[in-house]
Amino acid sequence: MRHVVKARLRALTGVTPDTVRASRQRLDALARRVRAPTGVAVHTAPPGCGGGEWLWPGPAATRHGLYLHGGAYAVGTARLYRGLAGRLATGTGCTVLVPDYPLAPEHAFPAALEGALAGWRALRSATGVPPSWIAGDSAGGGLALALAQRLRDLGEPAAAGLALLSPWTDLTGSGASVGDNAERDQYLCAHLVGPVAAVYLQGADPTDPRASPLFGPMQALPPTLVHVCESEILRDDGVRAAARLDAADVPVALRRFGDLPHVFHLFAPLLPEATRAVADVADFLARHAAA
Repeated sequence: MRHVVKARLRALTGVTPDTVRASRQRLDALARRVRAPTGVAVHTAPPGCGGGEWLWPGPAATRHGLYLHGGAYAVGTARLYRGLAGRLATGTGCTVLVPDYPLAPEHAFPAALEGALAGWRALRSATGVPPSWIAGDSAGGGLALALAQRLRDLGEPAAAGLALLSPWTDLTGSGASVGDNAERDQYLCAHLVGPVAAVYLQGADPTDPRASPLFGPMQALPPTLVHVCESEILRDDGVRAAARLDAADVPVALRRFGDLPHVFHLFAPLLPEATRAVADVADFLARHAAA
């Protein structure tokens, strides 16, 4: 990752539609090789999601979760997350919807949040009950937190649990870890945080809580699990979010992992640490969904 992925990103002097297109092509090629875990059925997402996949661990599943994929609001697809979302489906006993929410630069802020809300509502409409939990990684982790805030503000039923994996909660890039971990991070590049955010914001205020939920009110949010890695540049986005949730009297559990890549959960079952971390997320969400 250091010598191939990060080297390619380090060489970029900015983010353009061409670089976004090239990244999508590489990830699409990788996504074609991703398989859902044995026993997990893959269905087309219900209408209203703009595309995506609905993963079923078995016909007896009666609870449902929403997973929002990462990708800096510009890349990533539901298919790329079949493995991780499928393992959460198995571990929680819930069906998991992974919507293909709108991506930048074609769809600027707040299109991703609107797409996530549409996915939530589509899942609720298709099942007749509100989803039990929301989870997401990186940009999807920030989006999951922003969605929870939006649902609270709209007075819609809340999820029972929220899981944020290496979340990108601050598009201003003000976390100390952005600079402190610029060399330690295995593949994310600190000099691209601002340009990548600009591709999505397209002139909008980066402190708007709908884009940077770190700056939004945290009161009355669901019990939350936050995973961060000590070596990643976005570490403090998760650490500060957990601190603000705790200050707002929201039950929050912060897990700090060592020298591991950003969203290492995607490497389950290849990395034992990833397998254990995904199991921790599934256990947290399953307990709160059941309660």
